[in-house]
Amino acid sequence: MKKSVKFVSAILSGVMALSLAGCSSGSSNKKVVKEAEAVLEEITSLDYKSMKARDAYSKQYIDMVKSISKDEMNVLLWSKAKISVDSDSVKTKKGKTTCEATVDIIEYKTLVKVFTKEYRMDEFDDDDEAMEAMKEIIDKVKEKDYTSIDVTLEFEEDDGDYLLENGDEIFQDLFFEVFQQVDGNPYVEKSKENQEKEKARRESIESAAAEDD
Repeated sequence: MKKSVKFVSAILSGVMALSLAGCSSGSSNKKVVKEAEAVLEEITSLDYKSMKARDAYSKQYIDMVKSISKDEMNVLLWSKAKISVDSDSVKTKKGKTTCEATVDIIEYKTLVKVFTKEYRMDEFDDDDEAMEAMKEIIDKVKEKDYTSIDVTLEFEEDDGDYLLENGDEIFQDLFFEVFQQVDGNPYVEKSKENQEKEKARRESIESAAAEDD
């Protein structure tokens, strides 16, 4: 009888431990998802001050966002972005935590196409009038005409906090997709250059990790 009691107690203790571990993991996942959402909300709201405070982006990218944020049209376009973080994708390996997310944004090409179909630039008396017309057009753009961009966020845990590690890569994934749609955009070549540097950096890290395994 005593053996049976001990046996049952051992099983219950194991179940309890697994349950607590599951709760801990779930709590961590929620924290990662929340941080990922915060990162993407800062970027899509062109909040360069918060981005700078993270210390996860190159200065040139912070300067780009600062410049972009001065244009009302850019602010309006990015404010329409839709963020979705996959909570089931959170993974931790060798102290690095990653999660997948998708950002849906309005294509510039779609916006221009719809706008030119309904208006001619010479029919506006000033820029304010044209901006009001553009706002109406943006509200008419349907979700099926949005561009979906998948991003992977990488974090390092530090005393329970999750610190973004690949800010430049996320910036490139999001903004290069948009910039390349605009002919003559000054950010395109710079973005290409930095994409190549980031790609080389990631390949180097993956190669080192493979050697460790």
